[in-house]
Amino acid sequence: MRVGHRLRSGLLALALPALGCYPSVAPADLTDGVWSGTDGDQQLVFEFTTSHIGVHALIHVLRDGRKVTEKRAEKVEFESPRLGVWWDGSRFYRGSVDFGRRRIDGEITGSAGGLRELGLKRVDPVTVAGLRARPRAAAGESYVWTLPPVVRDGWATASPEEVGLERAQLERTVSAILAGEAGEIHSLLVVRDGKLVLEEYFHGYVRDDLHDVASCTNSVASLLIGIAVDQGRIESLAVPVLDFFPESRRAAAQGWDRVSLEHVLTMTTGRRERQPRPIRVTEGGEALFADTLSKRRTHDPGAWWQPSDRSVNLLSGVLWRATGLHADEFAATFLFEPLGVEVFEWNRGAQGDFPRMHAGLRLRPRDMAKLGQLVLEEGRWQGRQVVSAEWIRESTSEQLDFLIGGDEQYGYLWWLPPLPESAGGGRVITAWGRGSQFIYVSPSLDTVVILTGGHQFNDKTFLPSRVLSRYLLPAFER
Repeated sequence: MRVGHRLRSGLLALALPALGCYPSVAPADLTDGVWSGTDGDQQLVFEFTTSHIGVHALIHVLRDGRKVTEKRAEKVEFESPRLGVWWDGSRFYRGSVDFGRRRIDGEITGSAGGLRELGLKRVDPVTVAGLRARPRAAAGESYVWTLPPVVRDGWATASPEEVGLERAQLERTVSAILAGEAGEIHSLLVVRDGKLVLEEYFHGYVRDDLHDVASCTNSVASLLIGIAVDQGRIESLAVPVLDFFPESRRAAAQGWDRVSLEHVLTMTTGRRERQPRPIRVTEGGEALFADTLSKRRTHDPGAWWQPSDRSVNLLSGVLWRATGLHADEFAATFLFEPLGVEVFEWNRGAQGDFPRMHAGLRLRPRDMAKLGQLVLEEGRWQGRQVVSAEWIRESTSEQLDFLIGGDEQYGYLWWLPPLPESAGGGRVITAWGRGSQFIYVSPSLDTVVILTGGHQFNDKTFLPSRVLSRYLLPAFER
């Protein structure tokens, strides 16, 4: 332990009695069960624990019986009956605890400021739909693999033995999720040899639920650009991005005339983005395009890599100018229809009706798996060529002549981390989004793995990856 950390911990312990949150004054009733209340269209569940340094709280956010995410409180103050919980910087809940009535009467700050009443009632966590991975998981229920059903969406199914997987390891993987080792996982799907082998849902989610895929949307944008290139609507990736926004050419910052579409796809436009922006990415549209192109660049194109929501959103305008269709319309006709994706949602920005390209797409996990299988089969789905094999190979190959971190590489809006040599080696073609949304494609294992989760407000985004490395990789026969 670092000396600085020990010193801070010591000072905190000295301060805690003054705040009234040392565990010796925290009744066991506060940590017995959970405290639940309804705030607008969501259910907030406060779960309190104690340690040698005080009282802690985890705030679970649920909607319609499904757990959306969880947030750890930054500070908890408790001096019976007064309770205060702070999280997300300035947001807080404060109330008065009545243990006899098993209730807390209080108020909470709204996301836009102001206070509103929020009463909490103490309940058994097992009775809160979606709170736990499975209702009986906490009681030690053992998981037994079951064959995914055939539901006429194009997926064939198979047992682990049929595709060379060890059933016991699949069961250990799901058991680890049920035990909470991977944090909050909403779904896990495994496809091998083109067959769905494992399909499990947690925290109240079911097969037909659309899930926010967050920045996995970037990789879908890559596929759409590839289709537009295949169709000849985009001449080449060498075309300067300003050619798609001629009205912004005069006001564009110096150097943007040398930024190509390829630089946008590799996140190497040369902009270092740190300071706040006058126009938010979520607003989208022509104003965002013009504002982005007016910003000064700090590096030559191709010399600096940095993920950029602003830059990737230029692709929404590129597709519109190149095809006459918005990204969601183009996707519906040329990507989702051939894959048999019948239902999806794609949030549009507040300006000009342009879909957001950095996030905002919602898909069913089985349909996310179709995207992965499409990439695995070099652009084919059930024998139909949806995207050219040339585009798939190019977009999922290492496009940078420098490493972006460790031994990870980057293609055209696809991440390319390495697969351990013990598991077959090669790159894992990966789409990932905030909160643990993953599409993993492993050509060497002939496998697609889908994960969705709710880690938007904690540091657990990559925790599921470590759990899969520990439990799932050993399922593959060497």
